Amino acid sequence: MTRPAPLGPMYERFRDRHPDVTLVLLPADDVGSDPAGAVEASPPDPDLAAHDLEQARDDVGSLLTDVCALLEVEARIEVDWRSGSRAGAVQATATAHGPLPGLPAEIPSTLRSAGWHARLTSSSPVPCVDARLAGHALRIVVHRGRAVLTLRGDDVVVGRARSRALVAPERISRG
Repeated sequence: MTRPAPLGPMYERFRDRHPDVTLVLLPADDVGSDPAGAVEASPPDPDLAAHDLEQARDDVGSLLTDVCALLEVEARIEVDWRSGSRAGAVQATATAHGPLPGLPAEIPSTLRSAGWHARLTSSSPVPCVDARLAGHALRIVVHRGRAVLTLRGDDVVVGRARSRALVAPERISRG
């Protein structure tokens, strides 16, 4: 019986102590990683990424417009970018501020009637509602009859450089 190729000191000691165990080492992924261990997917084709970004902005803006109409909140909607949940990704985020004509406790049932999974997550001192629908996360905070609605979309992979440019454009001073 031939001995397999050398594995390194740690694995050799393991093999010597446990000859009945078969070691299988898998090759490393082709995807690059940063020192913290977070893996970044390779960015898609630039034209495809531009289309995905435009679609993500349209989706969150349109969906928050629908939510505002459903809750009868009259507000101007602003769409911006935030860092995504992984390296090289961004999330479109729509925000609206306006008067809330109904009671905060009625919001979850109103959203559920439109297909959202919604619940009142805090009632005191400031009522908060968290809701989800098809990859979108909505948070509504109510204070003194006014509501702040924030809707986040799914991650859009664009690469680290493009992500930084979208989240913190150079023309804006952050300090």
